[in-house]
Amino acid sequence: MASLFRRNGRGQWIAQWMDHTGKKRSKSTRTSDKAAAWRIARALEASAALRREGVVDPNLEAIAIQSQRPIESHLADFRAFLESRQNSPKHVRMTCNHIQAVVDACQVKRACDLRPSMVLQAIQTKLANGTSLRTCNAYLRSLKSFARWLYRERRASEDTLMSLQGFNEQTDKRHTRREVSTEELTYLLAFVEQDTRPGFNLRGVDRAMLYRVALGTGFRANELRSLTVGSFSLSGDSPPITVKASYSKRRRDDVQPIRQDLADRLRPWLAGRDASERVFASLPESTARMLRHDLSAARAQWIEDGNGTEEKARRATSEFLLYRDSADRVIDFHALRHTYVSQLVAAARSRPDRRLLLGVARAAVPRQWGLRAGRLAACPPPPVTAVSCGELAKPRFHRGVETLLLS
Repeated sequence: MASLFRRNGRGQWIAQWMDHTGKKRSKSTRTSDKAAAWRIARALEASAALRREGVVDPNLEAIAIQSQRPIESHLADFRAFLESRQNSPKHVRMTCNHIQAVVDACQVKRACDLRPSMVLQAIQTKLANGTSLRTCNAYLRSLKSFARWLYRERRASEDTLMSLQGFNEQTDKRHTRREVSTEELTYLLAFVEQDTRPGFNLRGVDRAMLYRVALGTGFRANELRSLTVGSFSLSGDSPPITVKASYSKRRRDDVQPIRQDLADRLRPWLAGRDASERVFASLPESTARMLRHDLSAARAQWIEDGNGTEEKARRATSEFLLYRDSADRVIDFHALRHTYVSQLVAAARSRPDRRLLLGVARAAVPRQWGLRAGRLAACPPPPVTAVSCGELAKPRFHRGVETLLLS
């Protein structure tokens, strides 16, 4: 039974009633007219009775209220949710940017107005403007995760984008990587190590060590940036390098064993540094540009080292250390990880071993990597002889790069 009262016997009437959960509620009627206050109190009690008897579903009513909120407020809450899940700042930023871009293109004001046809139209516009299918799939994944979150949080009555399917990226490959041959790695590392110019915030010797660690661990660029001196445990037969869960892509501590010869190179390089110092803290965002620059400089030197005009001309037409080959495959920083993966597959490592060494949640290796490894095992690249690559015959270039990769 609803009731009315006034604090201190004056002012506006306050209605008191029992809601549909049996909890006592009170609310100001915002009027000093008792008759009007009674009508408001009875309306509140009747509304609670409808919910208590199941005539009105309180959950659907709450969803209806949420669906009327501006979509920007939902997106702000979704960003906070992603951050609370300890996603990387880059992932949070890109996901929210994808959603905001499509929302702006669709001119959507409320979450309930987001429909599959509108999203597909916005994606088709991006395709027409030259966006790759891979990027369009990234937009779709971001939007579908947002719609799924709205449904699970009871901010929407349904997952409106559940029916959307991704595009077949295999029909629109624009950036195919290739493995780096042992001969290319040998020359590149020796050349970069002797480069005294501090290019891209790193000295040549530091860039060479960066490439060695990437080749010997398969770590991604952001994982390499996170490494401190304390991440390297270089004692024992199988010295490991550890990436903390907060920096690992799979959000778990990755303890990566490395070969003893790589550990031997790392010990003097790390000597005298504080355990908390990040060894690759100055690694630039444009890692692909950095490696491309080193490839170009090393290739130019390799051509210049040719014996005679004919040899230099022949080298200039080869694909040795070339960023993009005749098959339109490129060598960027992530290609170092591809090289590591292909060596793992070629070495016939077991699935659990590959999962552990690659720092991935699934043991499966992408099919194209396995095929590449098969080609490497069946048809290894021809050796670069002293005649075709005179500089490689010099002792200072025999650094044993082949031992950096798993055999």
